[in-house]
Amino acid sequence: MSTHGFRHTHAILLYDENPDITIKDVQKRLGHLDVSITMNIYEHVTDKSDDKILNALNNF
Repeated sequence: MSTHGFRHTHAILLYDENPDITIKDVQKRLGHLDVSITMNIYEHVTDKSDDKILNALNNF
């Protein structure tokens, strides 16, 4: 796996495994000066993301 691949996987796992982790947390962890880099390259919707949204809606 490439360094970029590892960083990408790391970022996605952080989001998927802990709902308290924010994009700003991942931005700091990856060392990006601008959050748009983190959002545009590392932020993706996953099946687990969809489940978290559905659970949040159901909890209303």
